[in-house]
Amino acid sequence: MRLGLTQLDPLTIYRTSSIPQYALPDLANTGTSWIYGISKAHNSVFEYDNDNGKQYIRTGAKQLLSKNIIKTCRGTIPLSLLKPIRSPSEDILPTDMGSRIGVMYVPTDEEQADMHYIINGEDQGACVKRIPFTKAPLHVVVDVYGTTKKVRIIQLYVVPSLQAACRDAILQHITKKAVSSLPLPKLLKEYLLYQT
Repeated sequence: MRLGLTQLDPLTIYRTSSIPQYALPDLANTGTSWIYGISKAHNSVFEYDNDNGKQYIRTGAKQLLSKNIIKTCRGTIPLSLLKPIRSPSEDILPTDMGSRIGVMYVPTDEEQADMHYIINGEDQGACVKRIPFTKAPLHVVVDVYGTTKKVRIIQLYVVPSLQAACRDAILQHITKKAVSSLPLPKLLKEYLLYQT
């Protein structure tokens, strides 16, 4: 199974009868898409730093999980929604029946975001960096092939809360750096900056 995000409009693709047969390479070749095969071992992006001429892998990647919740740009969701239904003692592979896989983007600045997979309740870290999420809406892509026979999509957000909608509206008109100068209580400023 391949999973990812695209900025191609699904309705436009459908109306023009140009639905690609495969997400990779067909969809990736037609526009801006970030699609990868689901594999627990190969989703993280490795970042490199230099120390006195020696290159090493930077550790301590930002995780989205905090206690029993997942932090998203639209609020928090219970981690239990992305854990498999089987008992925790059973090993479950990402493509096994009952496995739960989430894909989400996490804004890193005003114009770019990282894409994360959450597989059976575990954040795999950023698998793609610098997605220009403000240039066009992002749509989820699922490409079913191989031994995967069926996929069920569960949308975790239907309508944003009024609080989240207000935050989105405010952040469309000012930069995150300007939030500190707003005449608001500290808790509201932290909420606007996704800190609470």
